[in-house]
Amino acid sequence: MVKDNPAGVDRLLKAIRAAGDFPAMAHTVGVISSMTVTESTSAVALADMILHDYGLTQKLLRMVNTLGYSQYGEVTTVTRAVMLMGFERIRSIATSLILFEHFRKQARSAPLLDLMNRSFCGAVTSRTIAQAVGYGDTEEAFVCGLYHRLGRVLTAFYLPNEYAEIDAEPLERQEAKAREILGLAFASVGLIVARELHLPEQLQQSMIPLSEEARRSGSGRSRLACLAAMSNEVIDAINAPGDLAARRAELDRVVATYGEQIKLPDGITPMLDRVAADLKSGAATFKMKLEGSPLLTRLGQFGAATPKADPKADPQADESGTGELVAFEETDTDPMARASPEAILTQGLHEVTALLMGEYSFDDVLRVVLETMYRALGVGRTKVLFLLNDPSRAMARFRFGFGHTEEEAKMWDAVAINATADFISQAITLDKDIIVRNARIPSVAQALPSWLVRKGGVLDRYMILLPLTVDKRSVGLFYIDGEKHTGALLTPHIINYLKLLRGQVVLAIKRRAKPRT
Repeated sequence: MVKDNPAGVDRLLKAIRAAGDFPAMAHTVGVISSMTVTESTSAVALADMILHDYGLTQKLLRMVNTLGYSQYGEVTTVTRAVMLMGFERIRSIATSLILFEHFRKQARSAPLLDLMNRSFCGAVTSRTIAQAVGYGDTEEAFVCGLYHRLGRVLTAFYLPNEYAEIDAEPLERQEAKAREILGLAFASVGLIVARELHLPEQLQQSMIPLSEEARRSGSGRSRLACLAAMSNEVIDAINAPGDLAARRAELDRVVATYGEQIKLPDGITPMLDRVAADLKSGAATFKMKLEGSPLLTRLGQFGAATPKADPKADPQADESGTGELVAFEETDTDPMARASPEAILTQGLHEVTALLMGEYSFDDVLRVVLETMYRALGVGRTKVLFLLNDPSRAMARFRFGFGHTEEEAKMWDAVAINATADFISQAITLDKDIIVRNARIPSVAQALPSWLVRKGGVLDRYMILLPLTVDKRSVGLFYIDGEKHTGALLTPHIINYLKLLRGQVVLAIKRRAKPRT
């Protein structure tokens, strides 16, 4: 992290380092943020990282299914979400959800919960306004709106006593108080951590307070920063203390401040109407408690059409106006709530069928099938690879895979096919499905490829080899291995599902080869 920080910031950084779960979360965010779309397996690598967090996976898929992709049917794999929304958008959404969920789950104090509420509402408002003014990447606007308050959130989370002292000041004096106590403004605090996490540059820029000149410049970067700042200030104005007239005057002031660059085509009131609708949709995606929220009541006071609220609720009763918006019963991390292997495989078959109805490539279908197999047999407990035959040599090469490290992938980069010399060669040359429930059995271990034993040792795992053959021509091989104690999953029913998925890949190849009429 940055050296020679003020004493208050050093206290904050020490508290962050001392947190047991923060380093792991920061590592995941850093890895995802550093991924590039130029990597040949980048989409699979991104999906693999996301799949290791079940709660993140479920929230991301719920978000994708509420963002206007219903014409493609229900999206049930991260791989297809990347195909539909693009690598950069899914990466940004995943990064934002990881950090947001990390803090939301730990929110115990009213000030921190209030900040999480405001951040989420600011993000939704940023996306809604971006749509209205024609900003190209609305999800980028959402992420930047979400992290505009990162410095405040970090301080409230790790230095609650210091934050309470800052928060006791009127809103217009809080930045000055933060500099007095921490030695830096909230924005600078957020930037220090954002740089440590390698968050995207545009996200970092959106945290920095804008000068009057920047608000008028009209450049893409300053416009994104304006969206993030304006949206959060809109939420502050709606939740400001005082009567409705005072809050309306503050809202008008905010709109006028950013009017040079953010020109709302129909004014602010229609925007708030859309924000209320988007909040309702977003709350359903994140399983948030929304109905009866004081925030929605206050939006209604500005003319927004809001969900039904408690008529007895006093919008002034909660000073923040956001109530318990992000507080909800957590179920995503409950293993008992997770889908069964049969359900995942069934969903995957439907996903591939939907994919085959439109434009697709062989790689598209292959990625979705591999992810489905991987999720069904156990994320983190399974490796699922596809080896593609090299027609010019007696060799199969690694194409895509889930659950492996970069070094493990290199092991499979050029697999020699030598008639019936080993299990892999047998499966490919004889077009033979092979199921091995315990690779440590001596007779089985002797039939493993020597390079696999040499590099990976004798596997204490089960193995499934499913060759891919189209019109008697060998195309490649699905190779799966998993922890031996999970081998009970390999019922005839599950094996049949895996074969059906392979059959979908065969169908995809045949359809692509068939001339279009």
